[in-house]
Amino acid sequence: MQMLSIQILSQPSPLAIIAFPLNALQIMLIFINELAIIIHGYLNIIIVRLYGFFNEHDFVGIAL
Repeated sequence: MQMLSIQILSQPSPLAIIAFPLNALQIMLIFINELAIIIHGYLNIIIVRLYGFFNEHDFVGIAL
């Protein structure tokens, strides 16, 4: 993939028109994927902490 981009940069060709949008799309997809992983991780931590909080401070939980 890097070799292809180096070739495109050194000599502009019709391939550049096809390859650059694909490259941008791949980068965008990778970015979205990373963002989703980060968000999922934070949500997981928040849910676990909230569950722990309600578990400790819930009178029904204590009664049971």
